[in-house]
Amino acid sequence: MGTKEDIIPGKHDMASSPTRGSLLMLNMPYQGHINPTLGTVRALVKAGYSVTYVCDPRWRDQIEDSGALFVPYDDYPEQPNKVQSLRGGVYAIETARRLAVEKQYDALMYEGLLLSGKCLADQIGVPSIRLSSTFAYNRSILANLSDTGGLHVTSLLKFPAVVKLMSLSMRRHGRIESDDFITEMVDNNPTLTYVYTSRSFQLGNEAFSDKQFKFIGPSLDGRAAQAKDARLDDELNRGEGRPIIYASLGTIFNTFMPFYQAVVAAFGDRDVTVVLSVGRNFDQTKLGRVPHNIFIHQSVDQLAVLEKADLFITHGGMNSVNEALYYKVPMVVVPMADDQPTVGARIAELGLGTVVSRKKINGQTLGRAALMILADKQIADNVNRVSEDMRKSGGNQQIVKDLDHILNHS
Repeated sequence: MGTKEDIIPGKHDMASSPTRGSLLMLNMPYQGHINPTLGTVRALVKAGYSVTYVCDPRWRDQIEDSGALFVPYDDYPEQPNKVQSLRGGVYAIETARRLAVEKQYDALMYEGLLLSGKCLADQIGVPSIRLSSTFAYNRSILANLSDTGGLHVTSLLKFPAVVKLMSLSMRRHGRIESDDFITEMVDNNPTLTYVYTSRSFQLGNEAFSDKQFKFIGPSLDGRAAQAKDARLDDELNRGEGRPIIYASLGTIFNTFMPFYQAVVAAFGDRDVTVVLSVGRNFDQTKLGRVPHNIFIHQSVDQLAVLEKADLFITHGGMNSVNEALYYKVPMVVVPMADDQPTVGARIAELGLGTVVSRKKINGQTLGRAALMILADKQIADNVNRVSEDMRKSGGNQQIVKDLDHILNHS
């Protein structure tokens, strides 16, 4: 459990040395929202900023490795249940309030799911920087996510009474400045919002001003260095020109067995190489015989695979999609929940791949979708165009550049 004395220096502790500025970063306890921010921290620390990162204590090692000073949520359980995880933002805000009393920070950075970040920054009198691991949102996009997004937090928009009760509680505790948290999300904008995708992939991109929203592309430099995987290298190189298909459901939704069964049925003993990432709790016996051209891993270095892949079969998590587009890989999206149906629809709309419903996935539907994409030159051209946009979007160095200006003029 995190305590008020439990402040843990990172591996690159800069607290006692001169810095370009002292930043306080807050996040929710969710992998997809934390991962892209780690690359941002690395870039900021390398540029000379001191970053204090408040998060779930289970993320200590990864955050320390990024170079930040790690501070766990105050009074947070070691093994939180789902309700406690959902309240991660409350723990983050209360911990940050304590830290802001003890030390003066130059700016507050927070991931977009943490709805109270702007309010807290105003309370402590510093510029606010929002980092968005999904689409930038306005009321129209939130409505889209609410209609299609399964169990995503935006589904709450369907229940006005719940929104009202939550908003009253947040206002009473000084966590939002607006009448309701939806207005807080879309109208009480921070100094700047950075979105980890390109403007061309952003849904409804014409609605977002360049002055307040910067689309910087995927954050690829957040992972700790991984040891070279000789087995994976051999698998990727033994195909002698055959298409390489990478299939993964990520880390949260990777128990959906029909997905893996469809991959084996569609591509087993075919003239393709398949890398199938299944997670740590996968029962391989349920697949039966695994054909010689399908290679199963608990996890892989995703960027190393995408760099060589010809097709990505994915659940449509935003980080994975941005990484695939960066590496010019078209996709078959099999959405599971959250923002994935909306992400998949955007991929289909822009001609970057196609969507197969999880309710209809089998060897035939998946195989047809894959063959169609691999043979479609227009899809390849579309993916190349968006990839070029991703690569020109500025990345984490754009944040470093802008922060220098913000802190020198605030």
